[in-house]
Parts: sequence; structure tokens; C-alpha cells
Amino acid sequence: MNTYARFAVAAVAVIAIGYVGLMLLGPGRASVGAAPNAIPSATASPAPPTPTVTPTGTPVAPSSPGHSAPPLTGQFTSDRNGFAIAYPETWSVRAATAPWTSGFVDFMHPGGDVLYDASIPGDLFLTVASQPLTHLPSRWEADIWQIVAEDDPATADCSSTAQPVMVDGSTGARCGHITLVTSGGRGYFVMLYTSGDEAWIGDVYDDAWYASVLATMKLHPEDAVDEAASPSPS
Repeated sequence: MNTYARFAVAAVAVIAIGYVGLMLLGPGRASVGAAPNAIPSATASPAPPTPTVTPTGTPVAPSSPGHSAPPLTGQFTSDRNGFAIAYPETWSVRAATAPWTSGFVDFMHPGGDVLYDASIPGDLFLTVASQPLTHLPSRWEADIWQIVAEDDPATADCSSTAQPVMVDGSTGARCGHITLVTSGGRGYFVMLYTSGDEAWIGDVYDDAWYASVLATMKLHPEDAVDEAASPSPS
């Protein structure tokens, strides 16, 4: 056989062997290597529950007296001293029983109208009193500041350090939590007292709270009564 013929026979043999191999492998087996197995997707683990924090300490009840000032929803009108003023309606009121003719108007003065927190009556209260002017308003104010200083030496400078304040359209003088104002020939004394025994009282019933009360005050000097109450008939 010549060279060409040998190459032809060899080529035919290779083709035949390849054909037989394809038949043995069958369809789909001609690919090299097996198909990789699918990688299962990872399952996300649930997040651990958030731990519950238990609060420590005892919370202050919103209704605890002294920790917040009640609203000024009450209205008091004094027939004797000639004024009207707003105050916390949860407070108590003791009306004046006599004219204010002299002295410092404290909690027990009969000439003062007293509005107070009944749960701590001696530690938190407002007193208001008035009297007719017997001389110029400036002289009256100086006399009252002197009376105030005699009761509380810490207020000795009020006559010179008091700041102007408006009460129902009338100009007065305020020193700390004491206000003096004149209107219609009458002098008014308005004091907020807060005890130092408990710090929260002064913190809650502060300058701003006192100013908010003064802003509600209406002066009615024409309605005031300066005579002592007539004794009841026996």
C-alpha cells in the first residue's frame, strides 16, 4: 500500500472508533467531567431576642404633690380686699376676716386672703391684702418695705432694689416674691411664700410661676371693704 492509502485507512479507523465511543457513552455523556452539585443556599439564623431592661428605682408618680405645679384653673374674688386672682383649684382658700391696718401679712394675719396647698399649708401659700392709702403711693410703698424688712432682714434692700412690675395695668414694685402695687387710692400687698425645708417647693413654685399668678390678678379697689365685720346679734 502506498503512503496515501495508509493515511486514508488510518483516518477511516479513527472515525470508526470515535463513532463507537459516542454510541457507548450515549447522549449527554460527551461532556468532560460531571456537572457540579448545586451548593445549597445558607439559611439565615434568626437574630437573638433583644433583652428586656428592667427599670431600677421607684418612678415618681405624676400626681405626687410638689413635683409639678397644678394649672391656675381656680378663681378667687375677695370682697374685702377688692381683687380677683387665679390659683390652683386643688388648693384651699381662707378669706380675710378683718381689715389690714398694720403688720406684716403672713399666713395667720386676719387681714389677708390666703390661698394655700392644704397638704403643706405652712410651706406653700399666697397672701393678698389691701388698705386705703393715707399718703402718697411712694410713701406707702416705703412704709410697707420697712415692715417687710422688720419681719425678714434678708429683704432689707427691697426699698431700693425692687423692680417695676405691671399688675392689671397699674405700676407696682416687686422684690423677690413680694409685690406692692397701688390702684384707685388703695395699696395692695401680694406675697408668695415657699418654705426652704423642701428644695422642690422653691424649684417648682419659682419666679416664673409667681409672675404667671400676678398676670391673672384684677384690681377692684372700689369693691373693697375696710370696716370690721359687725358682731352677730345674740
